[in-house]
Amino acid sequence: MRILPNLLSVIRLCCCLLMVLLIDTIPLLLAVYICAGISDVLDGFLARRWHVTSSLGATLDSIGDTAFTLTTMYIVMRMMHWPQWLIIWIIAICVIKSITAILGWYKYRSLAFLHTRLNKLAGIIVFVTPVLLLITNEVILALVPCTVATLASLEELYITVLSPTLSPNIQSFHSLSRGEVNATSQPTETTSGVYSADITDRHQLNTSDLQRSPTTNHSETEIHDNV
Repeated sequence: MRILPNLLSVIRLCCCLLMVLLIDTIPLLLAVYICAGISDVLDGFLARRWHVTSSLGATLDSIGDTAFTLTTMYIVMRMMHWPQWLIIWIIAICVIKSITAILGWYKYRSLAFLHTRLNKLAGIIVFVTPVLLLITNEVILALVPCTVATLASLEELYITVLSPTLSPNIQSFHSLSRGEVNATSQPTETTSGVYSADITDRHQLNTSDLQRSPTTNHSETEIHDNV
């Protein structure tokens, strides 16, 4: 049961492939689409509920979300005619996401996917919008997800630039000023192959030893005096 959240993320990746194959079969496509959306909700919820969150699970979840979003965009673009300005806007969002990913890998040596509130909101809106587009055939509805996704992408880039450590579960850029980064950050590997969290623990251990040493020496002096 502990691997079920990660398994759900893998299932979402498989659903993305099925969605492309079923693009001409609308009922089956919608069924797989809904299953992918349900898996997106359940994997994170179960991981937190069962206390089995991990960096691997967060990475799989983020990769699954990205693949699901790109697959959905591809399918909707195949089914509808999108104006050029909207295509350029979507490409710009993808460019911002790519820059953030490259910068995050350079700084943290890890995939820098952040689960901010804006990213979660963008995910929900992106999930609902394609169904509304297919029902109403109103391309103007794409303004909402594109706007939220742009804000979420810019916030993610801003946090990645300023945050000294990778904090996947940071809520927003306000958390940087409130000092919540260290509470949610993951240990990053230094150039010598030692994790920063290990260095911090050793420093705290050495500090506590230094604080205890005067007391110990004082006790030993009293024993000698008594003898």
